[in-house]
Amino acid sequence: VDLTFTPGVNSLTVSVPIIDDGILEGTEQFFGDLSTSDPDVDLRPQRTTIRIADDDAVVIGFGETSYDVNEGDGSVSITFGVLSGTLGVSVDVSVSTTDGSALSPIDYSYTTTTYTLSPSSPNQTFTITIEDDGLLEDIESFIAGLTLVTTGFDITISPNMATVNIIDNDNVRIGFAQDSYSVGEAAGTVSVSVRVLEGELGINATVKLTTADGTAIGSPIITTADGTATGRNVPGISECIFAPCSAFVIANSRENPFYYAITAPDDP
Repeated sequence: VDLTFTPGVNSLTVSVPIIDDGILEGTEQFFGDLSTSDPDVDLRPQRTTIRIADDDAVVIGFGETSYDVNEGDGSVSITFGVLSGTLGVSVDVSVSTTDGSALSPIDYSYTTTTYTLSPSSPNQTFTITIEDDGLLEDIESFIAGLTLVTTGFDITISPNMATVNIIDNDNVRIGFAQDSYSVGEAAGTVSVSVRVLEGELGINATVKLTTADGTAIGSPIITTADGTATGRNVPGISECIFAPCSAFVIANSRENPFYYAITAPDDP
């Protein structure tokens, strides 16, 4: 642009268009320079700096806020990145995890890591190792979280948390420790052992024990508040073998089986 000063004109103004590009890029600058071929004109200052304050914003977050993974899959991959706006600079985001009902490193393993999002790579995917612990469990969960490391830009992290649900793939086999038991009528009770025969418990497992008459006929059952059961004789019935009709809880390891006492009174 040529600027011509005439007698009485000591100031001229030039308008330079500024383009709102919609790209997050921080403050940018350019220069205005003066030059002349007139040897009698002294140009000082010859350069000025124009700074453009960025007014653009970006939202970074998880694409999904809940992930389901089978315990036997070995890992889960989670993606985060720019959800709205456009990056014109590189920014760093830290990914960490927080225990819930799933505990690190027993149920999963991950080390806090910082990832860089850039104009050419606005998304990142990270992998969390899932541990197959061999325990019968409920669905367990933990949280993956995002934290902005780079400052100085209009960046919002949302959603900043994602829940990972680990679906258990284990099972146990519970059964009687013996196929049959022998007891003298005068013994009064017989102890029947129910055990975890295969697998291992990480939670309580409930089974129900009932009896079915054979040549021995059972009498009515009284179940007490603590879950134990006793029997009472009924006139005309000489053999009384009893079992609970209510549920009971199997202990949490195969080394600690549940024993249930069945009362068998002598004949009157």
